[in-house]
Amino acid sequence: MSMPQSPSPSAEPRRGKPWWLIPAGLVVALVFLALGAWLGWALLAHKLDGLEGRASLIDEARTREEIALQKKANEALEKRIAEAKKILEGDVCTVDNPFGGLPAPPESTAPPAEAVPTPEGGRAFEGNLLDLVEGAVVLVLSPRAEGVGMGSGFFVAPGFVVTNAHVVAGAGDIFVTSKPLGGARTATLVASTNATDPGEVDFALLKVDGVPATIQPLAVTTTLAKLDHVVAAGFPGIVMAGDQSFRRLIVQGDASAVPEMAVTSGEVSVMQDLDGGVPVVVHTAGISRGNSGGPLVDRCGRVVGVNTFQMVDASQAVRVNYALASAKLIAFLKSQNVGVTVLSGRCVPANPPTEAAAPAQGVSGGQGASGGQGGGAATPATPSK
Repeated sequence: MSMPQSPSPSAEPRRGKPWWLIPAGLVVALVFLALGAWLGWALLAHKLDGLEGRASLIDEARTREEIALQKKANEALEKRIAEAKKILEGDVCTVDNPFGGLPAPPESTAPPAEAVPTPEGGRAFEGNLLDLVEGAVVLVLSPRAEGVGMGSGFFVAPGFVVTNAHVVAGAGDIFVTSKPLGGARTATLVASTNATDPGEVDFALLKVDGVPATIQPLAVTTTLAKLDHVVAAGFPGIVMAGDQSFRRLIVQGDASAVPEMAVTSGEVSVMQDLDGGVPVVVHTAGISRGNSGGPLVDRCGRVVGVNTFQMVDASQAVRVNYALASAKLIAFLKSQNVGVTVLSGRCVPANPPTEAAAPAQGVSGGQGASGGQGGGAATPATPSK
């Protein structure tokens, strides 16, 4: 049996680890961690500041670029507008514009001061075409149960006014007004074709008493060709809606209030015969409701037709204007023994005039008109047979 050995007197006793190292290491680690966090946040803030500044610079540059592009677009558009205006002002074919330009618009929308012939025994009319038309054209009003009918008319002989039959159809009282008449006057229905549908012979004859002698009736002609210049005169409702005098006349019953007559100009497109052999003039002088019964005249002030109806194609937004040709009007007036002046011969206004228009013999003793002051002389007309 072995006995336990006693410790050797030369062996060194063991020492324990220093206890303060652990807290010291934790403190150092926390310090470095805090320092790293501060440095990281500082770097991140610096980068964010740089990005914000950079974004601001990018937006500003883009804005400048867009402004520059818009300026270039505006300059290009202005250049195209200028080129378009130049083309519209031209009337000939050029290398730059091989298809030619549109005709230059007239300097004035008012009809020129051409003259019209004076029939034998008649008196010269001193004025221009517009004066002649404004003196002869009247507003026709026909009160009905459903409201006031409205159209246009014109003097064809002293005291006699022509309009459309559909304008006065079913009317009890009939009134006409114009500035030369001095206000509204009662008119009497003398004769009517009783037509109410488009394409029929649509005429009515009115008698007006006490007409001033200064009112010059319009002469009539059957001489007409395509592209002849024509003028439509009357009282279209769409224009009258803005006329204060018309409102006083209709709403307040002020008989002295006279609206302004409206005129439009255009050209003859074609002459046609409708079903039943009714001759019409298709033209481009603008008309609308209220123009019915008003005259279509040439540059010499001669009636070539009576504006009566329109054909509208809504799918193509097209309006075609129709006037009943003067041949039927002449036959209607002669059937009523009305002394209308019928003139023939081409209307060829000359400007400036070299001499006064030669007299032309009228039919049935009616009165025409002759240009005096302020206009060129028209080619003398020959009386029709």
